[in-house]
Amino acid sequence: GTLNANTSAILSAGTGGISQTAGLIQGTTIDLSATGGGVSQSGGSLIASTILQSTSGVTGTVSLTGSSNTIASIGSIAVTSGDFVAKSTGSTSVTGKLTAANVTLTVPTIGVTGSIGGSTLTSLIGTLGGVTIGTGGLVTSPTVSVNGGAGGVAISGTGTVGQAGGI
Repeated sequence: GTLNANTSAILSAGTGGISQTAGLIQGTTIDLSATGGGVSQSGGSLIASTILQSTSGVTGTVSLTGSSNTIASIGSIAVTSGDFVAKSTGSTSVTGKLTAANVTLTVPTIGVTGSIGGSTLTSLIGTLGGVTIGTGGLVTSPTVSVNGGAGGVAISGTGTVGQAGGI
C-alpha cells in the first residue's frame, strides 16, 4: 500500500521492527523508530522524503536499499546493535548525527554537513556527482571509505574525515 503524508509520517515499532515489503512511504519528514528488529525494505518498496530521521532511535539494522528511494536529507539517526545501509536515486545530504556499527550510503551525490560515525566502518559512495564533506561535516570510524566516482571527493571549510572518537 501507500502511506502519503502531507508533512510528517512517524512510524514507531516495538521489538518486531519495521518491514516495508511493497508500496510507497512518502512525506516531507519520515521518522522511523524501533526498539528491536530494525527497519528493512524489500521488493519494490520505496521511500520518498525530504528528511529521514529517527527521534527515538532504532535497535537493529536499518536497511533502506530500494532501488527507487529518494531521500534528500538524513537527519539524526542513532542505530544500536546494527548497521545503517541506504540507497537513494538523487542527491542526499547528511545534516544530523548518523551513528551505527557500520554506515554505508550509496547515492549519486553525497553532501555531509552533519556527522557520520560508524563504530567499525563508514562507507560513502557517490556514484555520479561525488562526495562533499562541507563546513561542520564530520566523518569518523576506525575504517573510512569514501568513493566520489566521477564527481570526486571534496573536503571544504571545517569538514573532517578521521578515526573514531570524533563524535
